[in-house]
Amino acid sequence: MGLRRLSERFLPMLLCGATVLFAAPVAPARADVPEDALTALIMGGTFMPTPSQRWQNAIVTDYIDPATGGTYTPVMVPYPASGASTSIPTGLASLQAAMAQQPEGQPYLVSGYSQSAQIAVLEKINLMESGLPAPDVTFFLLGSGNRPNGGFLERFEGLVIPGAPGLNFNGAEPTNGGITTIDVTAQYDANADYPQFPINLVANLNSLLGFIYTHGGYGSGPLPELVPAVWPPTEPMTGPYVDEYVLGSTDIVKQVTGDTTFYFIPTAELPLLSPLRTLGVPESWLDVVQPALRVIVEAGYDRSVPFGEPTPAQLIPTLDPITFALQFAQASVQGTDNALNLFGLDLPGYTELMGLFDDARAWSADEIGVPYAQVVSWLNDVINPFTAFTAIAGPIGEAVQLLFDVTGVQEYLLDPVLGLVGTLGGLVTS
Repeated sequence: MGLRRLSERFLPMLLCGATVLFAAPVAPARADVPEDALTALIMGGTFMPTPSQRWQNAIVTDYIDPATGGTYTPVMVPYPASGASTSIPTGLASLQAAMAQQPEGQPYLVSGYSQSAQIAVLEKINLMESGLPAPDVTFFLLGSGNRPNGGFLERFEGLVIPGAPGLNFNGAEPTNGGITTIDVTAQYDANADYPQFPINLVANLNSLLGFIYTHGGYGSGPLPELVPAVWPPTEPMTGPYVDEYVLGSTDIVKQVTGDTTFYFIPTAELPLLSPLRTLGVPESWLDVVQPALRVIVEAGYDRSVPFGEPTPAQLIPTLDPITFALQFAQASVQGTDNALNLFGLDLPGYTELMGLFDDARAWSADEIGVPYAQVVSWLNDVINPFTAFTAIAGPIGEAVQLLFDVTGVQEYLLDPVLGLVGTLGGLVTS
């Protein structure tokens, strides 16, 4: 097998676990922006210390301009973008230096993606705690692990992974600072839309594949020319927007909590099936099983919880068994009709049957689902093994990390290795 074919098959797996891989030394931010342009200070994700101009432009065109209603010019802020312990502190210093260069009184935007979204959140907290008037800055977060409902850094707040101190499970980003913030995530992005109920193993697997196919896909991905089958072209966000996600909908959801506007971009394609898409399996074939799989995956979430409400991982799914059974049966009927469509046939009475299921689901959700969810939510507050685990594992991880720091294991062994991997990533994502 040739090197190019190997790269096409395996590079996506290596390049897009944006909370896992790492990068290189930092350089000063560029300042070559026209005087009349609004500046967007752009930082890449892990493994992207100096993202390509194409990717920066795509982030502005597809997300920043539509969300703000403005016209921005990207100015890159390089940083190590690695798993080394110095990556986030160095990135924060680099961002602060770039912000200090902005003309006083002129509005600008800070864009953070993946690891750099955490850096942007830290700077927002710094501004809130400084006691000084904040600059005219808008924070734009893409695939943020600190998203209050969905971010994995909030789902498992307090967890410490020894050897990876940059992976800081520091909880939800604040929404009460009076600093304009925009938080955008795509459905099933494991960084920002991690399952609320990890006991759902299918939802977990779908989310893990979402690291590659969703989290790595913003701006059409870092290497669209090399692996177009993995990251198809993205489209700019457009309204009208809806207030809440409904199973199977592709309407973008927009919610506001405090100073933060949250966007949620649904997808018609489960990451769980994306490896088959990459191999060329037609979407019409996948649609035979995708509706039923989506019902199972969505049972790992409670989409009624607002995006701005800090929500840890919980034990018991809030979807009641009767409504779940009706959803699964309806999805199975849809899959059967899709299978018959492959042969030019239709399921007899399909439209009427789907209407009956819609009515039954609506009744079940109101009469059974609401009181069931109230009881389960109370139980989840009282009994939560995930928060209990992080409360125990966090101090243990801190102690091991302290040992790594004192003995020099972190500085002289782990950091150089993690930084080297990031440097290599930068060679192909720049």
